[in-house]
Amino acid sequence: MTDSLKNNTVPTTEPTHLADWLGHLRALNRLFLGYLAALARDGRPCLNLPQRVARCLRVASADSLDRIADLPVALFRLDVAADNVTAALPRDAEEQARWSLAMTILSSAWHLARSHPFETRTFLHLSQDGLRQLRSIPVAEIATVARSPGLVSCAFTDAVLTWPALVRLEGDGPDERMLTLIALQPPLSVAADVPAPDPMRLSV
Repeated sequence: MTDSLKNNTVPTTEPTHLADWLGHLRALNRLFLGYLAALARDGRPCLNLPQRVARCLRVASADSLDRIADLPVALFRLDVAADNVTAALPRDAEEQARWSLAMTILSSAWHLARSHPFETRTFLHLSQDGLRQLRSIPVAEIATVARSPGLVSCAFTDAVLTWPALVRLEGDGPDERMLTLIALQPPLSVAADVPAPDPMRLSV
């Protein structure tokens, strides 16, 4: 499972344009999907995804996962609550793979949150408190926080039709465009308490 994570690289440069930001997000989504697909192939629970979605991921091609990863919003959620931290070290290959995934996502989100708070909240499903907690993590503690069992989970688990629709995408059809429009809509609370991004900084 760890090998599947190595095949998906995440950009190390900080995004300065919207296209760069979406490219960074796509890489994180693809990494997350690769992890879910590996869990499905091993017959393990896929972070609360329905069984029918897990069955699709089990046989999904790389092209299919690439297509799903293009959704312009995170397919995962981060929970950085202080009481979620544990110092337990990975004990086996499965825990090592989960920790590697969480470490990559958390480190990337931490850097993005400190320089692009609005975009981080919008695309990563964070509340204002969640963003504040993420930004307050000392850099020396990122690896420790990444060991938290519930740190990374699936997004959209409360929307029963979203994941089944995602795994059925076949191309740039009406379903995919509709999901893209839905994904681009930020939570109502985002616009209320986070300043809008500088349009010059996020020019396409």
